[in-house]
Amino acid sequence: MSSSIRFQNKRINSFECLLLGIPILSWALVYFMLGFDGLTGQDAYEYARYSDSWLNYLQNGQNPGNYFWPMLYPVLGALISFITFLPVEISLQLISVLSISISSFLLFRITSLFFNIQAKWSFGLIAIFYCFSAYNFRIQMMSMTDALASMLCLSVYYYFFWYRKNSKPIYLLLIALLASAAINTRYISLLLVLLPLFFAVLQALKTKSFISLLLMIPLVLFPCIPHVLIRWETLFDFIHHEAVSEWSLTNYFIRPEFYIQRGNALRLPNALYVLSPFFHPGYLLIGFLALFGMNQKLDFNRKIVLFSILIYLLYFAGLNNHLLPQNLRYFVTVFPLVALLSFSWIAKAIESYFVAFNPKLVSLAIVALILIQFAITSFTFNSSLKRNQLEQNIAKYFEDKNGLMVYSYGMNIAMKYRNKSNDFLSLHEREIDWLPTNGYILAHDSWSTGRLEKLSPGLVFSQLKSTNRIGLKQNFGQHWKLYTILE
Repeated sequence: MSSSIRFQNKRINSFECLLLGIPILSWALVYFMLGFDGLTGQDAYEYARYSDSWLNYLQNGQNPGNYFWPMLYPVLGALISFITFLPVEISLQLISVLSISISSFLLFRITSLFFNIQAKWSFGLIAIFYCFSAYNFRIQMMSMTDALASMLCLSVYYYFFWYRKNSKPIYLLLIALLASAAINTRYISLLLVLLPLFFAVLQALKTKSFISLLLMIPLVLFPCIPHVLIRWETLFDFIHHEAVSEWSLTNYFIRPEFYIQRGNALRLPNALYVLSPFFHPGYLLIGFLALFGMNQKLDFNRKIVLFSILIYLLYFAGLNNHLLPQNLRYFVTVFPLVALLSFSWIAKAIESYFVAFNPKLVSLAIVALILIQFAITSFTFNSSLKRNQLEQNIAKYFEDKNGLMVYSYGMNIAMKYRNKSNDFLSLHEREIDWLPTNGYILAHDSWSTGRLEKLSPGLVFSQLKSTNRIGLKQNFGQHWKLYTILE
């Protein structure tokens, strides 16, 4: 295209423009038509809360306080809000959607420039099975760190491949900066950037790029500044987290029925569970097609991607799921690399086996897969959408009320962020014989019969019901009800 833009020795073409635009358009439709603001789940509210604290620091100089998790994501959200005056939850959501947009672009670049996949196959695979991958689509709509971390990790590989090709110092410096940024977004990103960082430094030593190696140091330290400023006395406390201290090879093959945590049995042994990003329909619906293209010889770039994925997955296979229950969300960070490798195998399979099939059957199969992909994505996202709408509706109910004392569990964190004029208290880990004497209780019907039945929320709720000390005040739907505590 004559009007195209120069970028990294290659023009941005129409496919790349579309891939940049698809996630942004998807977000705009979800946000403006469905009102989804990115906040659902305790982690999202915690990122938004701490981003608010940093925004307050930028505006008023008040210390944002300590924080256990990496700080780059909430800090970036605060900076965007400080500059644009947007609410922090929208700034955080925009970071996520722009991260998936950039990741889609980089996937196309890498598959085209370094993996030799035809543009039409690359575009189709990325547009449908990456942008609309169920868990990937959901995470791009949420105020969560995963999308940013995955984009930063993929960017490291993009510049690493360029550095291997021409040894330009700028690529080495970008690798250092982006790798550090990824780790300061999610600590686990270290496992994904370790190999490209190691081989980039090795190449720099071979080419005697000593000045570039020295310049890497301040670039690595730059994203660490918020962490150092806030946590100077407890810089490395995160290494005591159970994800590190309880890691063991013995966790690889624990049987699903071995234990139950938080009411949910393990669905698969860890060694099989960690293959989810390759074959789970919530991630890669057509992952099975990769099996037909795995016979191709792997070049060095693909080997680096494969071994990085294996390091990441083998680590997760060793987690103690009694403390950290299996959660498919954990694989969002590695998913771009899984897609990168799988798409190269799938494209090979398409060219080797499926192109020769009856064109009508192939067309019908493609349409069917696209429809199934959209159905899975819609179904998966709907649960988050309904929860988000519920939380907004409950917060709206309390808008014109002040000074109420509301006890809850699983909803109190959301309400604390969305409604500052009332006091929302947690029922978690209360004394067994403790009962509130006044106020309100925001409860879910399952507390009386589900996994919380014998824990403090269920015990408190059941005792109040059995002694007729609560009266129904409001039914919010989805089994959530507000009760008045009667004296």
